[in-house]
Amino acid sequence: METRRKRPVSETETAYTPTPVYKLTRNNINAYILTHHQCQQLNDKYYIVGINPYTNQQLHLTLPIITNLHGLDDGFYIYVLLSLDNGEPSMYFIKTYTSYEIGTKHQQLIYRIACNNQTCKKYNLYYAGELQKRGNEIKFNFYSGTFKMATKLKKTKLPQDIEYMKQHILSLCDEGIYIQFMDEPIITSENILFTQKDLDDLKHLGANVNTTPEKKE
Repeated sequence: METRRKRPVSETETAYTPTPVYKLTRNNINAYILTHHQCQQLNDKYYIVGINPYTNQQLHLTLPIITNLHGLDDGFYIYVLLSLDNGEPSMYFIKTYTSYEIGTKHQQLIYRIACNNQTCKKYNLYYAGELQKRGNEIKFNFYSGTFKMATKLKKTKLPQDIEYMKQHILSLCDEGIYIQFMDEPIITSENILFTQKDLDDLKHLGANVNTTPEKKE
């Protein structure tokens, strides 16, 4: 774990290109599609929410994809660095919407970036993780359950790849923004509490919300 301010990126760092963790095409992207049915507890009841995060346009409008680090409000986000059709790598962010994380899983973000009308571009995924912005401080990690990013970085990535990732993030920040790289989860049920408003908002977006039978004493 380390905290650093932005510093100029050298020409050597700029010229270096990391090795992709995943190279996915439209032929296998569907293997990462998740149907979203999750269960959460609220006031002694368990709520099951069903919604399609890939096709629900209301959800997409609620969860815009952000491509500029300066466009982030305070809150929790996931992010990816990827390139489309062997182009230059770019960063994409999306704000976590409730502790269900509906529509804000890494594979759901990538699908929205790379695919349109079930036609997907080739893309290289370099890294994925979570972040929290609070004032002029941003915490980053390289955690993604779907892509097992933390494991990949430890086992297969070269040290210069990890340094490139950190420098790329630092290069996007204005002076006065403090970056902290974490080696622990950021998006957790303790950090993002599940509320009645979450259920109401999801219903408004067309989600199917059901309760499980209450337990008898």
